[in-house]
Amino acid sequence: MGELILVTGAGGFVGAALTARLVRLGHDVVAVTRPDGNTARLTGLLGQIEERPVDLTSGAAIGRLVDDVRPTVCVHCAAVGATTVSEDADALVAVNTLAPLAFARALSLTGCRRLVTVGSSSEYGPSGEPMTEAMLARPDDLYGATKLAGGILAGTAARAAGLSACHARLFSVYGPGEDRRRLIAAVASAVVSGRAVELTEGAQRRDLVFIDDAVEALVLAIASPDPPAVFNVGTGLGSSVRDACLALADAAGANHDLLRFGALPYRSGERFAWSADPARATARLGFVARTSLVDGARKTVQALLAHA
Repeated sequence: MGELILVTGAGGFVGAALTARLVRLGHDVVAVTRPDGNTARLTGLLGQIEERPVDLTSGAAIGRLVDDVRPTVCVHCAAVGATTVSEDADALVAVNTLAPLAFARALSLTGCRRLVTVGSSSEYGPSGEPMTEAMLARPDDLYGATKLAGGILAGTAARAAGLSACHARLFSVYGPGEDRRRLIAAVASAVVSGRAVELTEGAQRRDLVFIDDAVEALVLAIASPDPPAVFNVGTGLGSSVRDACLALADAAGANHDLLRFGALPYRSGERFAWSADPARATARLGFVARTSLVDGARKTVQALLAHA
């Protein structure tokens, strides 16, 4: 028997993929999108979901939404600053911090059984690796700070009201549907079309987790009778940017010369090591990221070719 699940940020990369997966699992999904947002990722789901454009900067609008829908589960994927860097502190606080709190308060009054907030590895800041949930979170940008605060406030308010809540810290999610301003999507688009792309030397290591695996972690968190309050969603591996780009070129059958390594300098303050310890999610949820970098690159390229 399916549940009624409210997904915020459903027009975004992770939110749209989660929405599609939940529909396939037989759930009824109310997809919350920005009033002025791009909903192209949801096109194939029209008629199978209910779309609700809602201003998530308004606590009153969130309250009305929850009171009207009365979901059994809510997954808060909506975020400001996840795709491109934002210095709009008011918007970051409103969506990343205050909206999760507003959802926790409203959901606790309507019989909801679970709130899942989607966080970020940016909450850790320069904490060293592998990053574990027991580490002191020291975010050094507004995005990470507001996501950390949102998870803490929502979890605290939810548990005080008897609502089960958990917070998933996603690492570097990539795959079909990712915004082409992001590195993996931009390089995939370039090699598929035969365009050269300027890159750094590519020594940075990132925990690249394929979108299907990230969604699986959220599905497990929805279903679990007792999810951990906070858990990492990653592979536990640090893949270099160079290796990821080469994997994309190989998947596209493109010449490695298209990848202009060293054409760009590293950013000031570049982080060269960034990976998760996913042991808690494995032990408590049974989550394991199963998609290798090579397979993820292949699936990403195949999706681009299918829509070329």
